[in-house]
Amino acid sequence: MFLFLISIVCILIFFLLLIIDIINKTKISFYFLIAGIISFAADYSGSKIIHLEEEWSKEKAVPIVNALEKYYQEKNEFPDSLKKLMPDYIESIPKTKMGLFGTEFEYRCKPLDEYSLAINIDGFNALYYSREHKQWYYSD
Repeated sequence: MFLFLISIVCILIFFLLLIIDIINKTKISFYFLIAGIISFAADYSGSKIIHLEEEWSKEKAVPIVNALEKYYQEKNEFPDSLKKLMPDYIESIPKTKMGLFGTEFEYRCKPLDEYSLAINIDGFNALYYSREHKQWYYSD
């Protein structure tokens, strides 16, 4: 989103410089046009990459969700940490595919036979898994 705003600003500056270029017969506006196009392309490709990382992370979470459900079936409660699932229910806890090296899934055991499993997207937004609906949703 930030890069999109930069793209818009660059395009506005381009039009202002274009007027100045016409008056002064220079080529400054051309460089700002190139910068705006590059910024817009970076924003577009970055959002596509984040979407792919989210989908891959959801796939990585499937074994965790299955292990949590199996644990619950056997013990009638959820573990207080994902590490308690190893090695009986899952060999290792996978990382998300967010970022360059992946991040840990965020897990919390909740009262009333619930848990919270989340994928931190950017430090401000997250995807949460709904056990009841068996789907992911974005935080508000």
